[in-house]
Amino acid sequence: PLFEFDLKDNNKKTDMDIEKFINMKKYINNKFESLNKNDIAKLAKFPVELFFLEKFLNLLKNGGIAAIIMPSSTFANQLNNKITSYIMSNFTPIVVIGLPSITFKGCGTTAKTNIYFIKKEKPTQNKKIFFAGCKNIDGDLREVVPLFKKYLDGNRKSIVGCHSSWMNCVDVEEVIKEQRLDADYWDFRIMKKLSALKSCKYKVKPL
Repeated sequence: PLFEFDLKDNNKKTDMDIEKFINMKKYINNKFESLNKNDIAKLAKFPVELFFLEKFLNLLKNGGIAAIIMPSSTFANQLNNKITSYIMSNFTPIVVIGLPSITFKGCGTTAKTNIYFIKKEKPTQNKKIFFAGCKNIDGDLREVVPLFKKYLDGNRKSIVGCHSSWMNCVDVEEVIKEQRLDADYWDFRIMKKLSALKSCKYKVKPL
């Protein structure tokens, strides 16, 4: 597998049923046959989206691009730094778009999500990742497309849309350093405020 999951330190619950997982395990990976019930119970609490992410990346051919919707917390959680590090070492995120929390409200969740476009190629120097975000799923999301076109045309400056969408082009090296692939982290409006705080006497520490 791409990721070596640490079952001991993760207590996050998912809707994966333990009995269903036990039935599935023989079809997924022969290694699961050696797991005991305690390991199966821990796996049942593991974030299921990471299994899908691993599968998508495994299916990519060289140069192929995957479009994946993931919870923004996936790459904001320090517990997942190893996964972020692996992706940034072996793949190139091209675009990350932050969606508003109401996007999947009709499905029963208000969790923040991001759309990731990830290419199977090792990142190179001077590469940039296009980060964008929108507050409203309708109008703002439509604004992101022309913002991205400006980015493709060579506009590397941060651009604010007509409403509440935003764009920021970040060096791959900076993303690797920060180990953050969630769009909101790279909102240049927030980054400017943090920079102003850091220039004052106030100490800014990550939570």
